[in-house]
Amino acid sequence: MIILPLLLTFVACGTQRKAFLFPGQTTSLTFGRGGGVTGGVEEYLIDTSGKVVFRETLKQEPSYREVKTLDRKQLNEIAEKIDALEFLEVTFNHPGNLYWFIETRSDAGPHRVSWGDHRKEAPPEMVELYKYLEKAVTEEP
Repeated sequence: MIILPLLLTFVACGTQRKAFLFPGQTTSLTFGRGGGVTGGVEEYLIDTSGKVVFRETLKQEPSYREVKTLDRKQLNEIAEKIDALEFLEVTFNHPGNLYWFIETRSDAGPHRVSWGDHRKEAPPEMVELYKYLEKAVTEEP
C-alpha cells in the first residue's frame, strides 16, 4: 500500500496551514498534452504555493504565463484525489502521436503517467483526473 499523501502541517504567524505534498515529498504537479505535427507541448505546472503556470512550446522559444493561484482547499482536494487513485502506483506510459500526461516531481524524481496510443486504452481514472485538473486551473473562481 502506498503511503498516504503527506499533508505537512506547520505553524505560521500563529495559524496552522497545510502544505501541498504527496508521497515522496512532491514539489510540483504538471499535466498537459503534446505531440502532433508540431511536436509542441502545452502544460500546466502547479507548485506547492498553488501558483499555476501555463507553458507552451509550440514556438521556437517556450512561453510561460501565470494563470492563477489555487487556494489551500483546492490543493488539498487535488492531493486527496491523487492519493485515492494511488497515482504513484500507476505505471501506464503509452503516449501516441498526440498524448496527454500527468506528472508529479519530488526529490526522488518524477512519476509520469501518459496516454494517447490508440492501441492501449487509457485508464479512465487518469482521464477523469486530467479533466478535473484542467477544470481546476481554467475555471474562474
